[in-house]
Amino acid sequence: MKETELNDSKTVDVLWNGYSITDERKKIVSYTEPYLQNKQIIVTLSDSKINSKADLKDKEVGTQQGSTALDAVEKDKDFMNSLKGGAPVLYDTYDKALRDLEIGRTSAVVGDEVLIRYYMGQKGEDKYKVLKDDLD
Repeated sequence: MKETELNDSKTVDVLWNGYSITDERKKIVSYTEPYLQNKQIIVTLSDSKINSKADLKDKEVGTQQGSTALDAVEKDKDFMNSLKGGAPVLYDTYDKALRDLEIGRTSAVVGDEVLIRYYMGQKGEDKYKVLKDDLD
C-alpha cells in the first residue's frame, strides 16, 4: 500500500514499524508518542577509504525510494549535489541498496540507523562501518 492511500482506503488502523514522523506524514497520519528515536546514518564497507560525507564526492550512494533517508539527503543540498549524478541511487528496499554496496555498485548507503544496524548485525558488523557524519 502506498503512503498516499493510507487515509483514502480506510483499511489501515495501526502502523507498527519504522515509520518516521515528518511534517508531510502528519497531514495524513495520526501519531501517538514515539516509541523509538532514529536518525539517518551513512554506512560503507569496513575496508573502504571513505570516512566522511566529503569522501563521497562523485561517488554513487544508495538509499530507499520514498524514505526519510531520501528526505534527509535531499535536504542536505551540498551533500546531494556532490554525489555522482547529483542524486542518490534509489532502491525499492534497503536490502537491495545494501546488497549493491556489498558487491561494489555503490560506495555507501544512507538509511535509518535502527534498520541499518540490524542489517549489520545479521550480516556481520565487522563488514561495515558507520560514518561519523550523519544526516539529521
